Amino acid sequence: MELILTQLEDYQVHVTCDNNPSHTFDLQPLRLLGHWFERITDDPIRYGQHLFQALFPRILRHGMH
Repeated sequence: MELILTQLEDYQVHVTCDNNPSHTFDLQPLRLLGHWFERITDDPIRYGQHLFQALFPRILRHGMH
């Protein structure tokens, strides 16, 4: 699976999966400004869950198979 992330205006990111347009998500909840290392290391599982949800929203909406 190849994912291509293209940053658009207003902190939006467009996701292309295997050369097919997929979806767009808001980057702001995932931004790592300031103390990014502490943000990830304080709760890496939660940050990973947010990232996964942004990249694969259909899987979470329909359940993992």
